[in-house]
Amino acid sequence: MELNELKTKLRDALVKAQPALNKDYLYDTCVNSYVDGVLLAIRDAWATNTDTKCTVKGAFALSQRKLADEIRKVFVHEKQRSIYYMMQEHESTSLLTEIHKGFSFGNNSMLSVVKLNDLYKLKFRCSF
Repeated sequence: MELNELKTKLRDALVKAQPALNKDYLYDTCVNSYVDGVLLAIRDAWATNTDTKCTVKGAFALSQRKLADEIRKVFVHEKQRSIYYMMQEHESTSLLTEIHKGFSFGNNSMLSVVKLNDLYKLKFRCSF
């Protein structure tokens, strides 16, 4: 599956999960920013290869807070929302599944242990 197909599937899921966005350009902005940011973060996390001591197969360490700060925010009903956290609210719109939230490792004080969402796992292999 190519990247555009992945984005289309996520967009369709986001329309169902977040009807309050209510504008096509907001759905597109959210999905494009989220996918681009998360794929880069996954690449960097895999390159760093931090030992998480986690027994869950495929788990890796990732700074969710840093990622959320790097991905844009949108206004929904005059309230600013983080695209990353909004996409993570629903399994159908999330590329990552959180296993453990935050632990201390060197200078990175809020690394979380995550894994690829099983709904999109095969799609990831095709995207890289």
